[in-house]
Amino acid sequence: MADLSVKFGTPAPIKFREYDKNHPEVDLDLEVRAAGISVVSAYDGGSYSNDEEAAIKTREIALLSLTDCVRTWPEGKSFWNNATKEVLEKFIDDSLSEHGITAKTDLFSLALTPDSRELYDAVIRNMNEQQWIIDVIDRYKDVIDGNEGQPVTGKSNFDRPPMGKNPFTPVSNDEGFGTDTNTLIGIVPNGSPIKMSGDKYCRNCGAKREGNSKFCTECGAKFD
Repeated sequence: MADLSVKFGTPAPIKFREYDKNHPEVDLDLEVRAAGISVVSAYDGGSYSNDEEAAIKTREIALLSLTDCVRTWPEGKSFWNNATKEVLEKFIDDSLSEHGITAKTDLFSLALTPDSRELYDAVIRNMNEQQWIIDVIDRYKDVIDGNEGQPVTGKSNFDRPPMGKNPFTPVSNDEGFGTDTNTLIGIVPNGSPIKMSGDKYCRNCGAKREGNSKFCTECGAKFD
């Protein structure tokens, strides 16, 4: 028989839970739409009398198996990963095979509904902002823990701007995080170093001070 191409698409969004154990802060009920094509190369002549009957059954099984696979996605494994498309296609083909239909499926569309996309993007954006804050704090851990290391130069150490309100903006009320940047990383708003005695690190290049030397062995800057 000649190959039989059967297109299918979800008549209604499929509801599923997006939960990744590696990122427990992402735990959402979402909806997805999908569309694809199953190319039938053979079918059981005893079960299906003609191509039209086989095509109808192929479309029915493809949609049912797709819906079942999405709804029962393993808990703790993100739905949005590189293997998702392949897993869904194989599940559909295996289901068709169980019903006497040999086919190769290609999902050419798999997308969240607009409301689900907005919700998902908001959560991911918030998660990325929080991670960025953690990365910055880790970067200046020595400064926070022991007030050591003052790598202040003419160039800002913040190469990436925050995506939302800057949590390190100095505040004098109850808004934001209430963190004073000057205390946190040892610089004042104009980028100049805070005046301190007994420098342990060069304020110009950040090199560690050797003993009680008056000048930096790396760049020659004078210690206070």
